[in-house]
Formats: sequence, C-alpha cells, structure tokens
Amino acid sequence: KEHELMASVKEYENTSARIIEHYKKCTGQTESTIKKYLLPPEDVWLTPKEAIKYGLADEIVEFY
Repeated sequence: KEHELMASVKEYENTSARIIEHYKKCTGQTESTIKKYLLPPEDVWLTPKEAIKYGLADEIVEFY
C-alpha cells in the first residue's frame, strides 16, 4: 500500500537526520563530511587513524 511505503520513507528520513545530528554533535564534523566519508551509500571501513581523524575515536590503544 502506498501509505505504508510513504510511512517507511518518512521513518528512514527521520532516522537518518537523527543519526547525522548525533554524528555532528559527537565528532564536530560537518553534515557534508559525515555524508561523504562516514555515511555514504556503500559500507565504510576506517583505519584507527581515520577514526581519530573523523572524531569517532580518541586514541589508539596498543595491546601486547
């Protein structure tokens, strides 16, 4: 049904907006940076250094 599809689209849009706002608050990155490097259409795998660069991690902990 069309109304169910539209409700799903609206839910997706609202969830995406909340995720982006959370990332902005926690990382200090702009919305465009978040969309381009952290939440593009394809999966993203970051190195520890990249995670620090984008504000997703504070430090790299080495275990020996």
